[in-house]
Amino acid sequence: MIAVLEVTHRPASRRGPPAIPVNATDDESRRLTLGWMGPPYHPSATEGTWVERMMEERFNVDLKPVFLGYGQASEVKALMYSGGDLPDISWEGDPTTIQQFAHQGFLAEIPYELLLKYAPSYVQLVNRYAPAAWLVSYWNGGNYGIPNLWLDGQHPAPGLWRMDWLRKVGISKVPETLEEMHFALKKFVEEDPDGNGQRDTYGTSSIMWFWCSFNEVYGAFGVAPSTWLERGGKAVWSGTLPGAKEALSLLRQWYAEGLIHPDFVTDDMSMLYQKFLNGKIGYLGTGGFNDLDTSNPNSVICKLRLLCNKPDAELALGHFPKGPRGECGSWCWGGVGNIWVFGRQVADHPEKAVRILKMLEAVTTNETLFVESKIGRRGIHWEYIDPAVGKEAGIRYLPPYDQPQVARREVLPSTPDLAGGAFFNLSNCGDPAIYNQYRPRGLVESLDTYQNPKYGIKDILGKSDAVPSAGVYLKNLRDYQQAVFAQIIRGDVGLDTFDAFVKGWYERGGARLTKEANELMQARNRIYSRMGVKAEPGSTQP
Repeated sequence: MIAVLEVTHRPASRRGPPAIPVNATDDESRRLTLGWMGPPYHPSATEGTWVERMMEERFNVDLKPVFLGYGQASEVKALMYSGGDLPDISWEGDPTTIQQFAHQGFLAEIPYELLLKYAPSYVQLVNRYAPAAWLVSYWNGGNYGIPNLWLDGQHPAPGLWRMDWLRKVGISKVPETLEEMHFALKKFVEEDPDGNGQRDTYGTSSIMWFWCSFNEVYGAFGVAPSTWLERGGKAVWSGTLPGAKEALSLLRQWYAEGLIHPDFVTDDMSMLYQKFLNGKIGYLGTGGFNDLDTSNPNSVICKLRLLCNKPDAELALGHFPKGPRGECGSWCWGGVGNIWVFGRQVADHPEKAVRILKMLEAVTTNETLFVESKIGRRGIHWEYIDPAVGKEAGIRYLPPYDQPQVARREVLPSTPDLAGGAFFNLSNCGDPAIYNQYRPRGLVESLDTYQNPKYGIKDILGKSDAVPSAGVYLKNLRDYQQAVFAQIIRGDVGLDTFDAFVKGWYERGGARLTKEANELMQARNRIYSRMGVKAEPGSTQP
């Protein structure tokens, strides 16, 4: 494995990350061979899929794909890179990895001018929906990748209520404020909503993961504890803000009242869902339109009614509860996805970079190509149910591609929502005006209504680990924060422990990260100017 490096303010490694020439050109009549390592979600795929052949014919290239599984990707990739086996283009997950690989000389620098020249429409999409994406590929004054969009990440996850429980305890509508939420959760504990004659239910629970822990409660106080937010023109760690302490005070009260299941400290996501399915809690803090899909046997509503023998169960998506100052919202990933990078050898073959950027531009602007590069061809791999039939409209895979194992083997997503793609697109990496036409109408309406981006609290740096020393400090600081927050909620320590936590957070590396976060904000302004970003998309947060 490649060791984590502290790379802040260091010059490039002695091998030097080479730069692709700004004046690079490409002769499209010349067939190019491109080594291509996509996202690690198609380990069973092999070379020669329909999508690959279509892309090869369309762009006069010979693709040499490398397919890895998620569990093996990091180790295999590290060994390949160390041995000099660098694909021409690779998918990378996080800024920390980009910084390590760039420092070690494995990547080629991609001048912004090349992106503007050969992929202008894609640049405009990034500028419009997630300009902070330019920061996740930035290191040491240069750009080392093509940031992906993940536009579904703009939508924060709403809560999921047992609507039949609400009615059972005399509540006719989904709670809209923290006070109403508290009232409902308390009734779930005290008034036997499952009707078994025992006091064995809780209001809610959560898990202590940095990106999924009582998000809507923190959002009601204007914070998302594991993100960088902007306050007074400065980058600050949200978990150290007064709003985090206010949220902890409320959660501490709820826990003392028995509203929160005590296993929230040790549960993982599957255990949390199981508590909801088993009727131990009546509110789940993460949900979505697909959970209410009665046509999908794997949806939460179908599992409740069929597998858990609760035929009368009803679900409703939640509103983000308003806090004492009228704030509401929840943490979200934002529109920033991952990063495509070029191997260092591409600097010596710049025509490959140009060809790849032309491919990206074509996929961005051509609707047919965009769709086929992700889910194959209509009539062969899928068919479309017209929106006139109702909210179940959208893509339906044709046999045998309706079988997940077959779909994955053919580098098609296992769900028909344009959320895949082994070549370029991991998720909804394109214009919503295109891909929303192919999605279930109910999903689009739900995203607009219950998961509107205006409720999302996103990181101002795109990702919290975009700061150079994140690989050294961030994981330990996250773990430290989660441990202290759990102790405060459970009442193991006093609420005033929060103040000591803030001091300790800065002493354990947070001061270094904060300094770098503000330096990156200054670099952000320069990058935005170069890339033509006019304004950061708005937010409901102050």
